Amino acid sequence: MFGLELSFIWAGIIAFAVLVYVVLDGFDLGIGILFPLTKDESERSVMMNSVSPVWDGNETWLVLGGGGLFAVFPLAYSVVMPALYMPIILMLLGLVFRGVAFEYRWRTERWKPLWDMAFFGGSLTAALCQGIALGALVQGIEIEGRAYAGGWWDWHPSKTALEYLWRSGALCVVGRDGFRKRYDLTERVLEPHLCDPDKCPDVATTVNWCCDQALDRLGFATHKEIAAFWDHISTTEARDWCHDALAAGALEQVQITGADGSVKPAYARPGLAQDPALEQPPTNRLRVLSPFDPALRDRNRAERLFGFNYRIEVFLPEAKRAFGYYVFPLLQADRIVGRVDMKAFRNEDVLRVRALWPEGKTRWGKGRQQGFEAELEKLCKLAGVSRVEFEDGWLRTPAQNHL
Repeated sequence: MFGLELSFIWAGIIAFAVLVYVVLDGFDLGIGILFPLTKDESERSVMMNSVSPVWDGNETWLVLGGGGLFAVFPLAYSVVMPALYMPIILMLLGLVFRGVAFEYRWRTERWKPLWDMAFFGGSLTAALCQGIALGALVQGIEIEGRAYAGGWWDWHPSKTALEYLWRSGALCVVGRDGFRKRYDLTERVLEPHLCDPDKCPDVATTVNWCCDQALDRLGFATHKEIAAFWDHISTTEARDWCHDALAAGALEQVQITGADGSVKPAYARPGLAQDPALEQPPTNRLRVLSPFDPALRDRNRAERLFGFNYRIEVFLPEAKRAFGYYVFPLLQADRIVGRVDMKAFRNEDVLRVRALWPEGKTRWGKGRQQGFEAELEKLCKLAGVSRVEFEDGWLRTPAQNHL
């Protein structure tokens, strides 16, 4: 209908239901939180009467949002709910207390103060837990293998604080326990002179280091690719550095031919064309690359040099993925020859190859298959499994047919 998928329509319905609940029941919760601010019984009665006819109807929108998520997006529900069990349970308990207070406050004089407190406490608890749940979603939920990989308290604000201190340099990551990072003070991890504010490098020194080290790792690059490598300096700073280094004779311009035959200028160290390594043929060993390999992490550069159109599809709905959840590029000699969707199932002691798509006109013959299987044997040791399985129909048509 109108080119819209059913999942997109339902996502809109759920978002609308949550929005309406926030607006309508937010008013109800606000009345409950403000309830103790007045001691006048007539004012409290007016406040209660302003929401009592509609409060249960307003909560229907919450049921629609949660029920819709469970019915239409069960995978998302199964990931989100374990992460938010505690705030969701406390929120529901708060709403229950609030609802009971609505019914019983009018039926007693002796216990009316108790039900007033239940109305206030339930409203405050529900609002607080909704905020905690929203904060957890905004911060992100740790996922492994399409399942929640953290604990109930991973959404605590301390996690955000630790990440901020790490990014600002006050803390260092010194290890991991499973998926949990272990932090320590930077001055206890790095050498003292590296932590001395008086010896902090100035902007020019930082730009020089970023550009110099990026070019060492890339071999040749445009100023935009140099800036993007560390994502710490601007393209203007990288361009000015390249111009200055070129004028000083520390760089030279080279012409790089891309996979499509187009030629584009780039910067390189002097004498790159005479590097003896260029005369050595690359190994013919087939290698499985990480999607974040330095040769590929700049997706535009990888497509220009290798003709390899690659995107991470982890965050796409399954129906929209061209290939798979986590797909690995395959390098042989100086060409990307394919991409493979595979996963280690440690509980079954197996590395399972789900699908492989050759690149372009690459033929997947007996010799290439033997090289692939030899590489998988090496990966088994890394993955902690002992055998490899190929699912039925694992060898697919060329990748370009799916782009």
